[in-house]
Amino acid sequence: MTELLRKAIEELERLPEPDQEALAAWLLDELKAEQRWAELLAASPETLARLAEEAVHEFQAGKTQPLDTIVGRGARDAGRAGNNGETEKRRSGETGNGEAGRNGSGVPL
Repeated sequence: MTELLRKAIEELERLPEPDQEALAAWLLDELKAEQRWAELLAASPETLARLAEEAVHEFQAGKTQPLDTIVGRGARDAGRAGNNGETEKRRSGETGNGEAGRNGSGVPL
């Protein structure tokens, strides 16, 4: 186990039991989802190639943002009142172009 993970677990141990249970369930679901994606993409390299091509086209069309600016902005907005719901829109997958839950290319998030 890494030192960072150990530190995170120590912090989690301080939370009330219901919060620990909720976070544990979420983490296990995320790990299961990651495994499922890995299996799906390994089984269909053509799909992965198509998704990569779509990502390149979106980048070239200026439809992308650096991940660190999105993640950083979400962390800053989380504690700020009056953010016009932008943080919640990002969490729900709403893109502002009427394609909630999609990344603008028709590919579900």
